[in-house]
Amino acid sequence: MKILFFLTLMFVSAFSVDAHYLWIELGSPAKLGQVQEVRIFYGEFNEGVREVRGGRLDELAGVTAWLITPDGKQLPLVLTTEEKFFKTTFVPATAGKYTIVAVNNVRGVVDWSASGIGVVRPTYYTYREIVVVQDQSTAAQFPSEAMLRISPAKEKNSFAVQFNGKPLSKAKVFFHAPNEWSKELSTDEKGIVTFNPLWKGQYIVECIYLEKGAGSFNGKSFEAIRHRATLSMDVQ
Repeated sequence: MKILFFLTLMFVSAFSVDAHYLWIELGSPAKLGQVQEVRIFYGEFNEGVREVRGGRLDELAGVTAWLITPDGKQLPLVLTTEEKFFKTTFVPATAGKYTIVAVNNVRGVVDWSASGIGVVRPTYYTYREIVVVQDQSTAAQFPSEAMLRISPAKEKNSFAVQFNGKPLSKAKVFFHAPNEWSKELSTDEKGIVTFNPLWKGQYIVECIYLEKGAGSFNGKSFEAIRHRATLSMDVQ
């Protein structure tokens, strides 16, 4: 019994090491001309895990964020590290769709061989669209650092997954509901996946892409770059 418990604990610990991701929440509903607080969490939304400063939140120190305005401008955002999240603010000056983009591509190489992933350089991306009054925006042009992207597609409840600007077909996409329920789907040949939400509230759309190829980062060798992206959205 002790051996079984130990092996189970090892499996859970190994899985939890690589299961974290970034996601975005808003401090309040967005309003024209008012300060909008944006919170970037690190953990597992579907497990109710939010890492804290002085703990694993520090693993993602070095997050870079941008605001894409309704007219397509990319504005850098200043982040501060709070107790349970990274925080930034902006003021919506005009009506339209704003997009928050956050990237961490400076985390060091990690050895996740115990969980079957290998020695990788993990990179994280997270996105959230914020519509103020109404959407009257041009198509968002993402910063080059945002290599793995998830964005709403033209069809209702459909999402486009791209890597380096090209559709990512047959990619596994996870939809995490506000009640911690999750569902796994796959993109089609055009990188599109469709999901019909079952409940109201915030959802996290997640995708992982392993870019195979040896390299080195900060003096350490890796076997692949592990890209992990999320899109946060609210279902009314």
